[in-house]
Amino acid sequence: MSRRRRTRRRTAILVAAVAALALGATATGCLWPREEHAPGRFCTQANTSVVEHCVDASEGPGSAWSKAEEDGELPIQMWA
Repeated sequence: MSRRRRTRRRTAILVAAVAALALGATATGCLWPREEHAPGRFCTQANTSVVEHCVDASEGPGSAWSKAEEDGELPIQMWA
């Protein structure tokens, strides 16, 4: 192989490697912050209420508890 061919081949390999790394970084979300989403929901219902209060699990169980507490009296049922 001539020197020129080897140089072109190395350049092509380097360009392909950089492109693969850049594509991998963007595909996995490394270049921007990812949102943290907890799967599921928390639901609550006060003893004297017929209304269920459900929130995303990322909001936490306290959020659902507070909504049910405003709606009725204790005890409060809670499930995920």
